[in-house]
Amino acid sequence: MIFLCETLVNSRRIEEIKNLISFNSCLAVDVNGKSEGLALFWKHPFQCHLLNSSPNFISVEVQKNGFPSKKMALRSSLAAKNKADTDQVDLYVDIKHTDQLDP
Repeated sequence: MIFLCETLVNSRRIEEIKNLISFNSCLAVDVNGKSEGLALFWKHPFQCHLLNSSPNFISVEVQKNGFPSKKMALRSSLAAKNKADTDQVDLYVDIKHTDQLDP
């Protein structure tokens, strides 16, 4: 599985990338203006089912043959290091099982 954040491309381009990297499936959240965009790619034997999404969040149920399914949340956000300098940002990516998420 590969998770990309701040892709800055639409879901059609994500589908093209999926084929270029030889993955079986993908989920994409389109860009919003000139920011955001998320993508999740996976190969067999994994299966992912979308539970919920937003411009900076994907929640999926992941299954693999013979193993119990797991619910995962993948989230990204950009935070400016200095409010006066918005060109400089830190990228935070959280990947958690949903039972570990704050309510």
